[in-house]
Formats: sequence, structure tokens, C-alpha cells
Amino acid sequence: EQPGEQQDAHEVMNFLLDALHEDVNRIRKRPQYKETKDLDDDDLAERGEERFAAEAWHDHLQRHRSKLVDLCQGQLRSQVRCCECGC
Repeated sequence: EQPGEQQDAHEVMNFLLDALHEDVNRIRKRPQYKETKDLDDDDLAERGEERFAAEAWHDHLQRHRSKLVDLCQGQLRSQVRCCECGC
């Protein structure tokens, strides 16, 4: 086994799936990309994480709709905390 072989295989698979998605994307005329602002604690407290996640997914689907998106894409929420202080 060569060093980096797994990473190379991952890159090839990612490239092939992305190319396939682009070929079968059901969105032919994509809306122009618009930059969104970063979330802050006040926005999250007011509207909630679920609302922002739903809006982000909706924006994604405005540009990307294919069977590959339907089957293989989604959202993931992760959180990193300090082991010492818990913040």
C-alpha cells in the first residue's frame, strides 16, 4: 500500500461523483450565488439553528438538484468543545 493511496482514491471518487452530479443536475439555469453573512449568537438566539439550517439547505437546493443530491448529500452538525473548560 502506497502512502496517500486512500486519499487519492477519495479524491478520484469525489471528482467522479461531482462530474456525474453536474451532468444530471436538474437545475439548468442556476440563480446567481449570493454571499451570506456569518451567524452570530444573537441571530441564533432569535431565529434558532434549525431555521438557519433549513434556509442553507433551501439555498443549496436552488443550485443543486440531482439523484446524487437526493441520495448522498445532507447536512451535518458538529460541535467542538474544550476538554478542560467545556467552552
